[in-house]
Amino acid sequence: MIRKLSEDEPVLLDIFPTRVELSPGEGMCYVYFSSNTGKSGFDEALGTLILYKSSIRKAVSKIRQSRYTPDIKFCYDESFDKSQRVQELLDKASEELKKKT
Repeated sequence: MIRKLSEDEPVLLDIFPTRVELSPGEGMCYVYFSSNTGKSGFDEALGTLILYKSSIRKAVSKIRQSRYTPDIKFCYDESFDKSQRVQELLDKASEELKKKT
């Protein structure tokens, strides 16, 4: 759905959803995003996401077919950045090992 919205809103092109979590009572739905440009890219897109929040919530309600639809909160996924950083460090260490052998 975010990709579809990005056709109309170019600011959404740099962000992508990484995970979705429901609160224990299923009253809140946390949608985590990451960005190719870091947190600043997410911050730029957040205003646009909030504008489409009701449309996204309506789509979720159709999919869930439940009596109640959770409220949606958009969050930046810092764990994705951390995993990217760990991968970069592993790649760097691997290259250094190759150079030594």
